Amino acid sequence: MRLTELVHQHLHGLLKPGDLAIDATVGNGHDTVFLAQRIGATGHVHGFDIQHDALLHARQHLDKEAPGANVELHLAGHETMDRHLPGAMAASTAAIVFNLGYLPGADKSVATRASTTLAALQLAWGTY
Repeated sequence: MRLTELVHQHLHGLLKPGDLAIDATVGNGHDTVFLAQRIGATGHVHGFDIQHDALLHARQHLDKEAPGANVELHLAGHETMDRHLPGAMAASTAAIVFNLGYLPGADKSVATRASTTLAALQLAWGTY
């Protein structure tokens, strides 16, 4: 079983309709779609990525696999998630997913860095 499948399996039991979830590294949107499907139309997903193409691919994937889902995609690094989400959301965030790597077929020089990921993890741990 792939690690992403194991994470989805675990989150499936934790997430419920109406929850708020964050995909800190959208990529092609596979985790974003999973989160959107799991929390339903009454939930909300915020997704972050530093590549415009990633968000375009994710939106296409969402339109096909989770039409009508309440998903907001941010062209921003995950270390800035606190600047894009209202403070009240911090207490109600059910899950934050990080799936680090390169966007397939994209410029490999554009990638998250250890320093930004550590900052995002600190936000996730301390704030959300």
